[in-house]
Parts: sequence; C-alpha cells; structure tokens
Amino acid sequence: METYIDTSIEIICVLDDDDTFNSILSDILKNEKYEVVSFSSAQSFLEWHSNPANKCHLVITDLSMPGLSGYELCRTMRAKPGSERIPIIIVSGNDQDEAKSIGLKNGADDFIQKPFRRKELLAKIQSLLKIR
Repeated sequence: METYIDTSIEIICVLDDDDTFNSILSDILKNEKYEVVSFSSAQSFLEWHSNPANKCHLVITDLSMPGLSGYELCRTMRAKPGSERIPIIIVSGNDQDEAKSIGLKNGADDFIQKPFRRKELLAKIQSLLKIR
C-alpha cells in the first residue's frame, strides 16, 4: 500500500525566541492552511534542517535571538547548497533602515517590522512562495 503525501502543503519554519510571538504567528499561518514548524533559535532550526527528510519552503525569523542572529541565519542559509533558494523573511521590532538594509544584504528576501499587519505578511509569503 502506498502512502499519499500532499506535496501542495507549504511548510513554513518560524524562528523566534519569544514563545508568545511564535504561537501567534504559528496560529495565523495554520489558519491559512500552512504547515508550521516552530523553533526558539536559529541553531535548533539549522540542526533540524540538516536532516534531508525535513522540508522547509519558507523561513520567518526574528532578527535578535540567542546564539545566531537572523543575519547569521541568512548568511548560513545562502551558503548552504540546497538552501540558497528558500525564501527568508525577517520579522523584527528594529525599524531602522540600516537593520533592513543589512538583513537584505545578508540574504533575506524581505523585512517586516513588528508588530506586523497580518494581510501584508500573508501577501508577502504568498508572493515569495510563488516565485520560489
């Protein structure tokens, strides 16, 4: 008997050391029928992602986390074969233009300020997944 796997479901990884934010964002994405895998650090995500069985179609990361920052995560993802095309959105409370510029230079595809507008975030996710 063959097992059917629905490959149309997009898997979004959410990285934030704030459990409340992680939960809120995960609930929003699950309501939109995305599969969500949450992490409290970039390092725990990278360990999970190093297993070829674990799939990720888009990453949403905080900028400031213990250990690796969102910037470092972007650089690591862009340097890793097979991960260089996974869209990355940085969601941060840091609204300075320099933070946005550094994020984009380090490989982020977009930068959204906290608190974010739900519709804007979802539109950006849909757009990035479409062009991925």
